[in-house]
This record gives sequence, structure tokens and C-alpha cells, in this order.
Amino acid sequence: ETFDGSAVTGAIPAGLFPVSGAVKDSLFLSTFRNCTGLTGTIPANLFVNINGAPKQYMFSRTFRGCTGLTGISAGLFKNISGAPAKSMYSHTFHDCSNIVGTLSSDLFGSLNGRTKQYMFYGTFEGCTKLTGDTSSSTVAIPNGLFGTVGTSTTDETYTFYHTFYGCSALNGTIGGALFGGLTGAPAEHMFDGTFYGCSNLTGSIPQNLFGNMTGAPRKYMFE
Repeated sequence: ETFDGSAVTGAIPAGLFPVSGAVKDSLFLSTFRNCTGLTGTIPANLFVNINGAPKQYMFSRTFRGCTGLTGISAGLFKNISGAPAKSMYSHTFHDCSNIVGTLSSDLFGSLNGRTKQYMFYGTFEGCTKLTGDTSSSTVAIPNGLFGTVGTSTTDETYTFYHTFYGCSALNGTIGGALFGGLTGAPAEHMFDGTFYGCSNLTGSIPQNLFGNMTGAPRKYMFE
């Protein structure tokens, strides 16, 4: 919450954070939340010295409500790798309503492991000008964006709840392996409102979009 709600203006300086090393819990929680005077594209090297396996809340609400930001650099979190953590990217860009352009497949680094509760809860919710993928004009949401995550045998709820909710400018198709070949038992609310209001998504729904989950359905999982 370092700058949460402050009246700072202008672009975020490249290399702003002089620390390096492994991620910690809640490291950038709400760092710039509601800094409406920030402008421009988030620098590609802003978190370049932060690496390692995800930790809970590490980038939760980091840029939430930064309505003056206009772009997300490719591979912004590219040095993060390993098993997901609870709420790791929850609300990261929520209501960044002026971010334009595309999503890169390496935006969230290399994720591989069990899903965790709230991990992509509302990540891009309200990003009404976000358009799609850098590698193809026909793909709105790229394959590999969420790595190769798999479902848990425990109750990891709300994993992709409202992830792209209201992203009405996403224009094109959904990547066929978007959810990383999910396997295992599903959880409650896991895809609740994931693409709600994405009125410009086109093309066929990929047959393997939701992977190879097994087991009984859970309440609200496809609401």
C-alpha cells in the first residue's frame, strides 16, 4: 500500500524498486492502488529483479484503479515460476479502464502446479479497452497465459472468478489451451463470470478449454 490512493502523477519510473531476489508474501499488495494520476505503460523492467515461486497476495491489487495507465509491458512478471499461490494476481489490474493493447503469453511467467484459491480473481476485471494477444491479430487471449496449472483435490475456490469480467474490447478467439490442461477435481465458483461481458470474443469455443477435469461438478463453477 506504499502509494495507495496518493496523488502521484506521471509515468512509473523504470527500475523503481532496487531490491532483488525471491518473492515474498504480499510483496506488492496494493502498491499503486487508486493512483489515478499515473500514466503511460507499466515499464517492462519494473519487477525484473524479483523472481522465484509465487507467494500469496504477491501482486494482489498492485495497480487496481489506476485509470490513467495505458499499457502492460510484455512479460511484466516473467521471472516468476513454479506452483501458484493464493490470491497471487487477484485484482492486479482491476478497473484499469484505459489500458489498451495486448496480452503476452509470458505475462505471468511460468506457472506449473495446483490451482490455488482466488489466484486470478478479477485480475483484468473492468479493463474495458484491453484488446488481446501480441502474436496474432486473431487471438484475444493467448495460450499459455496461465501456464500449466492443474486443479487440486482440496477446495480451491474462485480460481478464475471474474478474470476477464467486462473486458468488452477483447477482440478475437480464446486460446485453445488457455487453462493449461486442467486435471483433477473442480472447485466452487472456479469459472464464475470468467468471460462475462466480453462481447467481442469471436470464433469457436476450444474443445479443451477447461482441460480434463474429473469428478463431480461443484456449485456455481460455470455460473
